[in-house]
Amino acid sequence: MSIRLNNAYVLVRYNNDRARLNQAKSYDEKVKHLKKPYQENQLVLYRNFHQPGVNELSKFMPNWSGPYKILGIINNSTVMLNLPDTYNSKLVNVNYIKPYYTREDKLKGIKRIVLDNSKT
Repeated sequence: MSIRLNNAYVLVRYNNDRARLNQAKSYDEKVKHLKKPYQENQLVLYRNFHQPGVNELSKFMPNWSGPYKILGIINNSTVMLNLPDTYNSKLVNVNYIKPYYTREDKLKGIKRIVLDNSKT
């Protein structure tokens, strides 16, 4: 009896390890990692999340708000943003932000906007 339980335990451990590796592989294929790292003081747009039923015209609301300044970079997938009055700062996943470009930058050639506070 104990040999059968031991064999079942080994099989369960093997299947759990294999499932964990498959889930990690699937997650790594779908997740957005920083290919072009963001910089501190860079301006970005933040994704708006519309709640159904709260506002009947939510499909006409803008999908992005901002620009907001990046206060700090926590790791490859998280940044700290300076958001409006309700928050002083908020940790945000990079899946919910995108770089902010001015119209002039789009016409000249795309480049990132970085605020330099050292001159003030």
